[in-house]
Amino acid sequence: MKWQVDHTSRVRKYVLLVLAFLQAGLTSGVIYGWPAIEDIFTQKGIHNSCGVLPPGKVCQDQAIFFNLIYTVATFANNLEPVFVGVFLDKFGPRLTNLVSTIVFMGGCALFLIPGEKMIIVAYAMLGFAGPGIYVSLMHISNLFPGYNSTILSAFSGCFTVSSFVFRIFEMIYGKYTYNEIWLGYILVLAPLFIPGIFIWPSKSYQLPPEALKEDHEKLLPKEVEYARRRRLTYDVSFKQQISSSDFWVMTLWLAINSLHVNSYIGSLNSQFVSVKAQDYPTYFNWIWSLGFCVIPVVGLLLDKMGTTFAMFVTSVSLLIYRITAIIPSLRLQIFTFVDLSLAHVALWAVFYSLLSKRFGFKHYGALVGTASTVVAIIGSLQLLFFFITLNYLKQDFFWVNMIFVPISIILLYPARHLRRVKSSHKRLFPITSYRGVNHDSSRQTEEDDDDDYDYDEAHSADSYTTTYDSPAVQSWRHYPSISSASSSAKL
Repeated sequence: MKWQVDHTSRVRKYVLLVLAFLQAGLTSGVIYGWPAIEDIFTQKGIHNSCGVLPPGKVCQDQAIFFNLIYTVATFANNLEPVFVGVFLDKFGPRLTNLVSTIVFMGGCALFLIPGEKMIIVAYAMLGFAGPGIYVSLMHISNLFPGYNSTILSAFSGCFTVSSFVFRIFEMIYGKYTYNEIWLGYILVLAPLFIPGIFIWPSKSYQLPPEALKEDHEKLLPKEVEYARRRRLTYDVSFKQQISSSDFWVMTLWLAINSLHVNSYIGSLNSQFVSVKAQDYPTYFNWIWSLGFCVIPVVGLLLDKMGTTFAMFVTSVSLLIYRITAIIPSLRLQIFTFVDLSLAHVALWAVFYSLLSKRFGFKHYGALVGTASTVVAIIGSLQLLFFFITLNYLKQDFFWVNMIFVPISIILLYPARHLRRVKSSHKRLFPITSYRGVNHDSSRQTEEDDDDDYDYDEAHSADSYTTTYDSPAVQSWRHYPSISSASSSAKL
């Protein structure tokens, strides 16, 4: 992928940034406002074969149909990174944004066409196109070198805030017809996206060289050595990376947690209708949209405490929400909503941070695509859970939520696994990968079997040279202050 160096005027930078925030905030994660749009579908009588039901009763056929809509959309949402990464690398952000926009607005237009099955296609198109719009805008952060991390966090906030769009739909439904709301949404989006055709760059912006140099000069000698040793993990083949236990531990941690989160959101209306608490999904919509407030905290946690510690904290938070979700107290469910909203934001942020730090960016797109495919496939089980609950468990969602409590306890382990540099790294990146290392192969075998073997200590900076340096590592080699510091560093 080719990158465009920033020669953008100050005014243009801010125009691009504001336009990017508006696009992301109105589209990228709208499907997660599902409880609100499901309520509109219910009021409209879509797929209602039961007529008027007494309080506390759920129309099973309608509920399963609605859950199918949400499941297909989240499947498309999780699967989309497989395609958008390749497309962005090949065609650049302008065309990626344009195609994603056309798909998204096409999905909005399909809601105007009569037919219940059309709703499934339309909602899936919103789920598929949203992340494409979001990803095509993230490079704008590089126009602000001193604040690019902050702006990336703000983009994550826009993704969360966008779920509030359907809450607005719910608030105005009744004053305006169903078709008028969707047509109005299209008319709001059009002025935001049409200028993008002309002003988005054809190539992604990158940080200017002086900003990279400034960042590298802030590194301590120990951090330089850490980056140098990290080349072992970064520069191997995609096959080696995807074969590692670390990759599959991360991916399954994300997939199983996402399965229950999406299952919980998709069945939220049915859960609270069955206990005669129809107002609680509305509370959830408000609280979910405020999840962006925790983004600076997640960033600080990742930067100061490390990714594996952040992973553990996120796992504990997810465990707590699953425990409180099965406690029969409506007031406590407000805490459940808050905890879930915060944990969901951290879940994806931690995964992407772990993936980049463990494996670098050489095969990052392919790794994200593979992980997203696994998440999408496992996530499709939510429809099965919903069907079993309605037909065999007497609409009691306690058991589905209960099953994930012991699973969540097991999911506390991946953070410990990733914190310890275990045999997966030693098998993938053996000492024989280095030139100029005097080693005893028998000693290596013995040490590889020892889980307490200190891999980092055994491979200090001056014990090897590699045959290939990744671009990320090559960049700091050009700065004398960093190279000289690294030559004398000892860990």
